[in-house]
Amino acid sequence: MLLKELFEIGEELELRNARMYAHFSLLHGDDERISQTWEQMSTDEWQHYILLNFCKGLCQNCEQLDKPAPEISSIGLQETRDILDAGEKKLQSGVMTLNECFEASIALEQGETDNIFHNLVNVSKQVAQQFHNIQAFNKIKKAEKKAENHTDRLLQAVKKFANSPDLLRQAQKKLSNHK
Repeated sequence: MLLKELFEIGEELELRNARMYAHFSLLHGDDERISQTWEQMSTDEWQHYILLNFCKGLCQNCEQLDKPAPEISSIGLQETRDILDAGEKKLQSGVMTLNECFEASIALEQGETDNIFHNLVNVSKQVAQQFHNIQAFNKIKKAEKKAENHTDRLLQAVKKFANSPDLLRQAQKKLSNHK
């Protein structure tokens, strides 16, 4: 797979995640705190998309998009797409409990989207260094740092709003060491 193909996949997944979290916010808009949590999760995903788009532009300007991409798990990618497909289908019904939203989010946050994001960001930092673009490198590092507390935000929301001890244990197990 080429870098340009992986960027397309990464951007697609980040946008789908952002839309799903935005729908969660609308679905659970009766509680402002919960709604704001989902809005922030959606905003985070949009910021991931924007960073990937910036990184793709950097790689394009440096003529690197036709280079081989880092390996990704095709099984993990399909699982992530399946989670998104199922969540989008369930959202079309207009009924998705808060715990179901959390379950889908936990699965997404430990899925292949995050791996693709970090692989592409790391490649882009290398490109910036290779082509002596310190400004791009610093911009990527700054945006990457902002993305670090994304899973922490989800874990805190599960702790605060989920009404299931099993779900909380699942979130702690799957998200605590995930960065």
